[in-house]
Amino acid sequence: MTLRHLKIFLTLYETKSTVITSKKLLVSQPTISIALKELEEYYGVKFFERFSQRLHITRAGEEMYQYAKHIISLVEETEISMKDIKNSGNLIIGSSITIGNYFLATYIKNFQKENPNTKIKVIIDNSKNIEKLLLENKIDIGLIEGEIQNPFIISIPYRKDFLCIICNPNHPYANKEKITLKDIISEKLILREKGSAVRDLFDIKMENLDIKIEPLWQSISTHAIIRAVKENIGISVLPYFLIKEYVEKGEIKILETDEINFSRNFNIIYHKNKFHSIYFDKFIEICKNSTI
Repeated sequence: MTLRHLKIFLTLYETKSTVITSKKLLVSQPTISIALKELEEYYGVKFFERFSQRLHITRAGEEMYQYAKHIISLVEETEISMKDIKNSGNLIIGSSITIGNYFLATYIKNFQKENPNTKIKVIIDNSKNIEKLLLENKIDIGLIEGEIQNPFIISIPYRKDFLCIICNPNHPYANKEKITLKDIISEKLILREKGSAVRDLFDIKMENLDIKIEPLWQSISTHAIIRAVKENIGISVLPYFLIKEYVEKGEIKILETDEINFSRNFNIIYHKNKFHSIYFDKFIEICKNSTI
């Protein structure tokens, strides 16, 4: 088994076609077929099944993809590192919207004080997409809220967070000492989109109580949600750090309840096969030791 075998496998996985793979790699189709056969014989499993002139990935193929992708990436990273052995480096950080809006800039500022020659690129998206980018090796480290259930991802909790139920100060609920679960589900709900960690946590809590929720609004924009609450269109559930300044200004109010707990963790995530450069480990330590 060689790097050539893995590169052919990865291209087959991405194209699902020996014809396209042959054109992309500039090798003959018989060479592609032989390489795949050798790889499958080497491991004693089938990576693809052929139906209707298309290749369909097997479970073994899905597992192999994760390892092959990172082996090839490590080789490419090694080549880049060996060409530039100065005290510099690059990191690509993926962050959820909450962490990206409130914490990430401080993490990067503190990191670059100690590592001024390291270039950091940032992608901010919802937690589901950050997980996807990590599995595709398009980012080095992810910072997300909530839990990850994937055997290829290492997840390290590094700080606590909690969600708040919020409303306009003139909303009828604002005068209540505590609201009930019935109050929450009977009001117009303005929520984050499915796939965001905030929405996932809210939906899981509701599902555990056998409650189906149909929000009035769904938005990827926290600012749009806060604006809607300020206009008294409905109530919402958002992280405390994102609504703190509006609460302090008296523009929105946090509602208390004893019937549901919205606490969660912020997590540092990375692929279990990822190579740890010194900058990789230093950035993780900055996040874990941050006091903001």
